[in-house]
Amino acid sequence: MIVQNRLLRGMGGKLFFLALLWLVACGPGGSSVSMRSAIDALYAGRYAKSESHFQRARLDAREALEKNRATFGLAEALAGQRRYEEALPLYREVAESREAPARLRLNAREGVGRSLYHLGSLQKAQETLFGVFRQLQRLSETEKLDFRTQNRLLLSLGRLEARATYDLGLIDYKLGKLASAAVYLEKVVHLLPGGPVQARAWTILAEARLAEGRFEAALETLGRAYVAAGEERREQRCQILQLQADIYLQRKNNSAAIEALVYSQRNCRDLTKTRTKLHEIISSLPAGELRTLVKAYPNEPPGDMAAFYLGRALAEEGNLKGGMDVLRQILLDHPDSPYLPKVQGEIEAIEQRLVVDPHSIGFIGPLSGRFAAVGKEILAGARLAVDLYNENHPATEFRLLVIDSEGKPEKACEAIQELASEKRVIGIVGPVTTASLKACLPVIAQLEIPVITPSATGEGLVAKSDYAFRTCLLQSQQIRRVLEFASKSLGARRFALIYPQNSYGLAMREIFHSAVRAQSSMVVAEGSYAPSTPDFKGPILKIKPAEPEAIFLLGGAKTIGLMAPQLAFYELGAAILLGTNALNAPQVIQIGGKHVEGLMFVDDFYLSSPSPLVQGFSQQYTQVYGRRPTRLAAQAYDTARLVMLKVLELGNRVNRTALMRAIQSTANFDSVTGLRSFDMDGESVKDLHLLGIRNGRIIQVLPP
Repeated sequence: MIVQNRLLRGMGGKLFFLALLWLVACGPGGSSVSMRSAIDALYAGRYAKSESHFQRARLDAREALEKNRATFGLAEALAGQRRYEEALPLYREVAESREAPARLRLNAREGVGRSLYHLGSLQKAQETLFGVFRQLQRLSETEKLDFRTQNRLLLSLGRLEARATYDLGLIDYKLGKLASAAVYLEKVVHLLPGGPVQARAWTILAEARLAEGRFEAALETLGRAYVAAGEERREQRCQILQLQADIYLQRKNNSAAIEALVYSQRNCRDLTKTRTKLHEIISSLPAGELRTLVKAYPNEPPGDMAAFYLGRALAEEGNLKGGMDVLRQILLDHPDSPYLPKVQGEIEAIEQRLVVDPHSIGFIGPLSGRFAAVGKEILAGARLAVDLYNENHPATEFRLLVIDSEGKPEKACEAIQELASEKRVIGIVGPVTTASLKACLPVIAQLEIPVITPSATGEGLVAKSDYAFRTCLLQSQQIRRVLEFASKSLGARRFALIYPQNSYGLAMREIFHSAVRAQSSMVVAEGSYAPSTPDFKGPILKIKPAEPEAIFLLGGAKTIGLMAPQLAFYELGAAILLGTNALNAPQVIQIGGKHVEGLMFVDDFYLSSPSPLVQGFSQQYTQVYGRRPTRLAAQAYDTARLVMLKVLELGNRVNRTALMRAIQSTANFDSVTGLRSFDMDGESVKDLHLLGIRNGRIIQVLPP
């Protein structure tokens, strides 16, 4: 077969195919006009036309040999149209005909194997093709022919060997046997010097090398496939380039993958797959890489896609003007882009965000209903901050637009809609309650308006939205800080817990256990009580045998005031008593008396703090409202001040997204409640006062 291979490598794919068909279909004995027309049509790829010519040639055939040749040609024409069910019986007819020459029968058997492969009968296809190889070997060794006929035979057998080898490679490929498929296809690419079959063989070889992790070899093989496919087989080149892009993506080479996909979209008839892949890559690129793409493809895809995501990224960063400029440029540079509806929608959304009143701040809280007292106290602190600023800066006056939520979550959500869409406020102080904030988080995310609650203490809430923050002190923050002090400063290692039997108590119990473990300490005992009971004998006797060094008491001022004497009665008064800022109230001393001496807790607001800022706030609040400020009023005061200061810092660049970013980046904020910054979840980071009860008074044990 050495001569055969040399001959095959020395001929172009089309010339080889033509010579083969002339030999197999017509033979040395001449042909009818119908047969010549059929061959011409088949060679040109006009399979439907060649089908009709071969049909006529079968009818015109006067000898069995002529009919067999026409039948074989008809089967090839049907196979060219992927009509394998119709082609299969015709191939079999020729393969089983005694009047057909051995070579023609052999070609027909290869056609049977090929048809069976395409019809899904892989095992039968393999058996048929192995039979072709056995006959092929015998035929090439036994026929004694003159030189000219021998050359024709070599061409015919070479083509047949290549086709059968290719078919077997495809079968193993479909069965997932990539290594075995590669062996067959390595042979095919040497038997056939070019054309779609060789291109397909190179492509499958590339996939086999990719499966072995040989990325560079796979890319080099795909390059050969691309050349073999030729300019006229654009769809095949499209598939090759898409596979090339997949390899580059596995290598984390986004730019090369995008370049391959750009070339593929110039070859593909259906651009759906290419655009989907481009979208997957480009939508996750950082702004710097998006800018590079926009410059690389200023007037063609995927420049429009890259510009769209760049514009949106800039807007999300708070650079609304920059984002708007990029998006508007798409309308000029890509007038036929399929992204235009999305671009227009994004432009409209940015325009809405740009039209806000930077000096209008919303307030949402319950000013009527059962939470009215709380809402009014919080409003008093926020209003004081705005009034004091306006008094000192009349040229840049802020307005506080107030809506009563009545303590109802649905009313709070409606208020956010009104303040954001109709009143055009830059940000909102509130909602006040945990239930309202939780219900309104989807509205906040949709409107992209910064909200800062000074009082909603539900754990983990603000982490669910980039636009939600809070300035209040959480129970979990207090527990961790108090336990840290008791462990590091007082040397306590054995802790006990008494907590209420409700959802709050159970939630705090989990946080307490976690905080104790963080201090490398241990919970030696715990007990729970019914929320309304005045008798705490049960939980006290439960923890007493463990002899704890410190006891954490969860409950309000009245509850702990009643519990403390009972702890002393059962001889647990010597343990360190710890609690939350709910105990920062005179009531705990009035009820507990001497038994609450030494009780310690933390708080973010200490009215007797020597801080000039705290004392100034306290005096101004008392002067305006005729009463001393509470923690809630102080937290609202800090919240409103923070919003105003961030708006002023932004200057002409102010918008809601920019304000959100500015709040996120707060550092070293000077506040009356210890607020310094925010963590990545939007929770306040605070300097806390360690407070304790000494000689019947609440005093500062340690400053922040």
